[in-house]
Amino acid sequence: MRKSKKDTVIYLLCSIGIMSIFYIGGGFKKRSLDKNIEYSQAVVTRFYGFGGQQNFNYTFFANKKEYKGGSRYYYNSVNVGDTIIVGYDTTNPKNNKVCSYENVPHLYLIKKPK
Repeated sequence: MRKSKKDTVIYLLCSIGIMSIFYIGGGFKKRSLDKNIEYSQAVVTRFYGFGGQQNFNYTFFANKKEYKGGSRYYYNSVNVGDTIIVGYDTTNPKNNKVCSYENVPHLYLIKKPK
């Protein structure tokens, strides 16, 4: 079956629309986090690989409720059980990020477990 130019244009416009929605949505989350940020200690819970990258998960508490997050792992930066600082959106704690020291991603460790 041969595709017409009209079908190709429609497919292209739909693809651009979907990508725009994801891009704009990510911008809203970042602005909300920047505006409503609060900090908490989190504990590294596990490591996993995804798409050739190493990542880690962490848990933290906000408003007496446990939340989870994840971040990219930088070589020798943290271990399971380490305590780190995370920033979370007070209006939606599921929107959170690992906080780093002066934008140096591998310097976010604050306490090793005893």
